[in-house]
Amino acid sequence: MFEKLVQFYFFLFFLLLSEVSLAEKIVWHDEFDYEGLPDSSKWNYETGYVRNKELQYYKAASLDNSFVSSGVLTLRAIRHDDTRSMWNKFWGEEFIPITSASLTTKGLSSWTYGRMEIRAKLPLGRGVWPAFWTLGENVSSIGWPKCGEIDVMEFVGSTPRQIHGGVHFYDYKLGKKSQLVPLKEEKLFTNSPDEFHIYGIEWDEKEIRFFFDGQQWKTFNISLAGGIYNPFAKPHFIIINLAMGGAWAGVPDDDIYPVDYIIDYVRIYQ
Repeated sequence: MFEKLVQFYFFLFFLLLSEVSLAEKIVWHDEFDYEGLPDSSKWNYETGYVRNKELQYYKAASLDNSFVSSGVLTLRAIRHDDTRSMWNKFWGEEFIPITSASLTTKGLSSWTYGRMEIRAKLPLGRGVWPAFWTLGENVSSIGWPKCGEIDVMEFVGSTPRQIHGGVHFYDYKLGKKSQLVPLKEEKLFTNSPDEFHIYGIEWDEKEIRFFFDGQQWKTFNISLAGGIYNPFAKPHFIIINLAMGGAWAGVPDDDIYPVDYIIDYVRIYQ
């Protein structure tokens, strides 16, 4: 723990000496240098079966599914045995076979523009779907995709070497969700998704630039998302989640559980 704090302060020192520091500073971060549940002043939870016909039920504040220890945050997907009695089954007690966690800053913190980074180690195997992404702060009032979505990092076990990133928004000209097809040179592959890497974006008034370990690999021109309704000119909150299954990730293998998505830090710069 002490070693990690020393490394972080050295990082801040050298950042202050760099040219980058002239333009930006850390405005929000979680270094996970504590023990127990995620910091409730920084994180809320999604709960229940939320989206994409995924298999997991997101639990709030469960040390089985989201916990901080030894300087990292772990999101864990677990498969449960059905231990209900016949009586409880008769009375309709719900059985939840798979649980996981989804952390969000919704209702606590949101940002317009800046640099967002996560240093994380991803799980492997068919059916895994860890992600680091954003949604527009106004999602509750105007819905998705009009609120806008930035996928800083998505990884699915069905394409085990590829890292995905991109945006979603409502195309008012076409009257439907955007359909942006990535160019060949905008695809990202790695042989070591299960090792720690830094996934990030730089977001300003003109572009969203996607980075992997400090190297830019993709760019989105914000003007493509429209004018006054452009969701990428408005505040977004962040989400870190570990999903299982769904149409994209595929059916998980029976012996894959428990599945761990391990995060070293999350940092926001402006």
